[in-house]
Amino acid sequence: MSIQLKIAGSLIVIALIVVLLFSSPGAFFSTGVSFIDTELHGSSDSGQFVRTRMDLADPQQVGRIIEQTEWTGYQYDWEEFKQMLGAETLAAWSCYHPSSSRVVWFLIIQSKDTTSFHPPPVCYQSLGYIIEEESTIDIPVPGEGWAMEGVFEFSDDPHIYGGSVRVKELIVARKVGSNQMDRRLVLYCYLKEERTAYPSTITMIRVSAIIPSSDSYEDVLTLEKKLITDFFPLMFEPREGGRTLSRWLFDEWGPMGGLVIAVMILIPLGFMVYSIVCHSRKKRVEGLEHS
Repeated sequence: MSIQLKIAGSLIVIALIVVLLFSSPGAFFSTGVSFIDTELHGSSDSGQFVRTRMDLADPQQVGRIIEQTEWTGYQYDWEEFKQMLGAETLAAWSCYHPSSSRVVWFLIIQSKDTTSFHPPPVCYQSLGYIIEEESTIDIPVPGEGWAMEGVFEFSDDPHIYGGSVRVKELIVARKVGSNQMDRRLVLYCYLKEERTAYPSTITMIRVSAIIPSSDSYEDVLTLEKKLITDFFPLMFEPREGGRTLSRWLFDEWGPMGGLVIAVMILIPLGFMVYSIVCHSRKKRVEGLEHS
């Protein structure tokens, strides 16, 4: 191998080590990377990368997040609908918060086939509802460390989590009886295993509640937002608190972490210096032999 290749190879290795040291550990060593989006097909400009913290296909795991909050939840059986849709997972809970007597329905549907999903606008219309309003809203989520960060702390990637999650908002209504209306507020989004037009697995997360005549729309929206802000940080893996790998090594291993960093850099640097010295010595010897 020529001296030029040895030097170039050493510099490349050093550059990769520097990138690794100034990145988040989770950017390289985590699993379950997904893309959370408001659109079922393709991707919108508002999608964001997250890391799943649990198996969303396991209703028992998902149900345990309710136990970690102030909410009380009761799972109900939708096996018939699951088989009808051909979904791998269909789990639903009726949830109650101590601040309100209003029920909020929390639904998760997961499938590898997009035909298993009836987007809420289509689903509610088939049930006799009319769509009064459809929009996209941002919901602030506390503890923004739960979303995946980019390779660098200062990345300006628009898909890096910025303190909120974007969901679709839907208000539907239908007449029940002679003078009563059944109005509902629905918030939903999709979680995809990969950022492609045809992801291998899609999960729809839907939160809904009735808008009674005695309560305002804002009261119901606040309650549904509360469920999302309480549940989402428990459903998705937090990043390493903004720490880079080098900071993590110092925090966890102390002086030994510094030694590890030094060794990582000194090995390729030493190899490069050694190659240069050997090459120079070889040139001097060849010069003496020719003189």
